[in-house]
Amino acid sequence: MSLLERARATATTVRGAVGSPRRALVEGWRPASFDWPWAAPEQRWRGLLAGAVPVGLGLLACMLVVVPLWAITGSGASWAHAVGVAAACWLLVSGGGFGADGVSVSLVPVLGWAGAVWLVAHSLRRAAALADRPTLGLAPLALGGYAAAQVVVALLALAGPARPTLGGLVTSLGVPVTALLLDQARDPDEWVAERLPTWLTRAGRPALWGLAGLGSAALLLVLVQLVGRWSTVSGLYAALGTGMLASLVLTLLQLLFLPDLLVWALAVLCGPGFQVSAGGTVSLGGAQPGLLPMIPALGLLPPDGTNPGWAWLGLLVPVAVGVGVGRQATAAWSRLADWRSRAATTGAAVGLVAVAVLVLAALSSGSAGEARLAHVGVQPLAVAAALLGELALGAALWLGWDTLRRRRIDVVD
Repeated sequence: MSLLERARATATTVRGAVGSPRRALVEGWRPASFDWPWAAPEQRWRGLLAGAVPVGLGLLACMLVVVPLWAITGSGASWAHAVGVAAACWLLVSGGGFGADGVSVSLVPVLGWAGAVWLVAHSLRRAAALADRPTLGLAPLALGGYAAAQVVVALLALAGPARPTLGGLVTSLGVPVTALLLDQARDPDEWVAERLPTWLTRAGRPALWGLAGLGSAALLLVLVQLVGRWSTVSGLYAALGTGMLASLVLTLLQLLFLPDLLVWALAVLCGPGFQVSAGGTVSLGGAQPGLLPMIPALGLLPPDGTNPGWAWLGLLVPVAVGVGVGRQATAAWSRLADWRSRAATTGAAVGLVAVAVLVLAALSSGSAGEARLAHVGVQPLAVAAALLGELALGAALWLGWDTLRRRRIDVVD
């Protein structure tokens, strides 16, 4: 057989197997672990349901709260109106927000948002295991299923007073995107793991340590305020005159915003501070919260006044956390590792913490009404930039000391 006849025979075999020589070339360059499940209908449905089912479960959870309250209060609104309110609540929880009577509401309960991310991540992992495919292979289908389900929820919300926005539907897609990123960070697919540099893969644990340290410091500050302002918080509950059941529901709803309070407390420790009402600020320098709505959780805010000068020592908290991040990052490398590798891991860990705080700050800030409540929370870019500088300072101090220490040990050896 001549060389030309062999080439024709090979092309015929390939064409019969995959349809065309060009597709065979594409298939040859595609990593085996990054297999798109377009061909199998069963896998397509699994991918779509991986994104749609969490939306349905989230809507159901909101209905389990809203519908009983609608039944207990004996409101004259229709059952469809209650379903519309529940759908609007889910849109807010998932980061979408909505408009009602000309008022925009976009302040996201971060704890509920984190629960939505967990639902999608769990559903995606389960679907990938059943389909025997990497999660990246199902990701486009899951994203499409989530988007389609969110459109259905938005249509249901029209039965109530809320009016979903196109921008809100787009921002709600941050839930499946975040779920996929966290899934890959936790257990990356082979296609991803082969392309991640070592210095980046070793930055995950130090970044988690940094987030835990910052969260612990913010939680401590909130608890101190709760103890010191307990009489004000309990007085607000009494002033509302709600019954035991309504007070319990109100407390549970406020707990959904606990991570928002932690981000606000972290903003105070970083320097920029936050605001609840227009013209009011809370920072290390002092507090002028302004006229606040009667929400018991807002009783934690300090009264008008100027803080003593030593309050600015709070800026050392992020710097100390930065030192810890640097220590964890350098410990991820052996003694013989190049200082550039340790510096790259340290910088990556600091950057990951700053990006995570930026996302949380954006979620925990937004509109909660009109006029005085047009903007509630922090300035995300200002907080992320201040935190990045303070963490970088602490990490650089540790990295410099660690480099000198290692060189001294090498000289002695």
